Amino acid sequence: MGRGQPGDGVELRPNSIRIRFTHDGVRHKITLDGEPTRANKIRAQKLVNKIRQEIKLGTFAWDSYATEFPGYAYIPKSETTKPVPTFSEYGRKWINTVTNTKSTRRLYQQTIENFWGRELGAVKLDELRHDDIATVLADLSEELSSKTLNNALIPLRRMLDAAVANKIIVGSPASSIRNLPYQKPAPDPFEAEEVGAILKYMEDHDAEQVWAYYEFAFNTGLRPSEQIAVRWGSFDKRRKTLHITNARVLNQDKDTKTHRGRVIDLSEGAMHALRTMKKHTFMRGVNEPIFCDPTTGQAWTRIRELNADYFQPALKALQIRQRRAYNTRHTFASLALTAGVNVAYISGQLGHTSAVTTLTYYAKWIRGADGGAEAAKLSAALNPANWPASNSDLADRDNF
Repeated sequence: MGRGQPGDGVELRPNSIRIRFTHDGVRHKITLDGEPTRANKIRAQKLVNKIRQEIKLGTFAWDSYATEFPGYAYIPKSETTKPVPTFSEYGRKWINTVTNTKSTRRLYQQTIENFWGRELGAVKLDELRHDDIATVLADLSEELSSKTLNNALIPLRRMLDAAVANKIIVGSPASSIRNLPYQKPAPDPFEAEEVGAILKYMEDHDAEQVWAYYEFAFNTGLRPSEQIAVRWGSFDKRRKTLHITNARVLNQDKDTKTHRGRVIDLSEGAMHALRTMKKHTFMRGVNEPIFCDPTTGQAWTRIRELNADYFQPALKALQIRQRRAYNTRHTFASLALTAGVNVAYISGQLGHTSAVTTLTYYAKWIRGADGGAEAAKLSAALNPANWPASNSDLADRDNF
């Protein structure tokens, strides 16, 4: 098979065919789709002849060759650019590219479809503006917390950044949207007497597995997602330790919140809870979850069930101020630090990235470890009765 004749405008390449022609003084070389077969060569020659004839007659127009030369620089963009998807259309496509855990991907999907899609779903991506996003945030700011709105911005930014990377839009309209000010709530732990009352109530009214779960929670400070994921194979009976490597969300194991494993020491209370659970875990194999739902005998799948079905009813019955079961973690930290346990040690038990995090969250209880001595000193130092005053100051006080 020949490579084409000089001047015929057709060039046969190893895996393709290229045509050549000159228009308005510019020499064009365009590679066509298809192998360099005889049939394709004939088609290419007819195409070149047609183009040259149109150029000669002055009727040649680039836009009429948009399908023949897709993407070629001289073709008007209006003819070659794919239709820009709407927010919802691209959102559905983008979700399939998210590589996070199942729980995060589901949360992103709900946020894109329901939170943003409800207001912006029909808007084409190239028509989406900063003000459109800001207006949605402003409209919802009175009914939703700043934290919720900030969390909703995370998948939005990622989706629009992906649209930029895929050259669907030039820039992200969310790039200049700033997070709303948010004050994280302070830890709200239970007092030691409340812990005792809660566990006693569960011992009297709930299945043994429920009581053991919360005894372990108060004694270790594990995140609930971590506790429902621990298995017997992670327990070292001789050393009285537990290796924390996973967390379970939506019945799927993933890395811990900090993406770091840790080994925690087990107090006598935690060991007592494990001895109780030995009676209820099938065969106690190394891959068997330690804590299980008494109604099914299987591992807990939803932390909300534990909180709603057992923890909150106990608080209500005992007339203890309602707060979520996650405060078992705060309770472990506050009681240990108040007792004078080393901050760095507690930080390791909790799985914080550094002791600075522990100090930030629990400074109040670290100060409380002195039994109130420092607070008493401060009160004495700032007592107006102990301050020296001039006679004029005293006179002013009497007049007042």
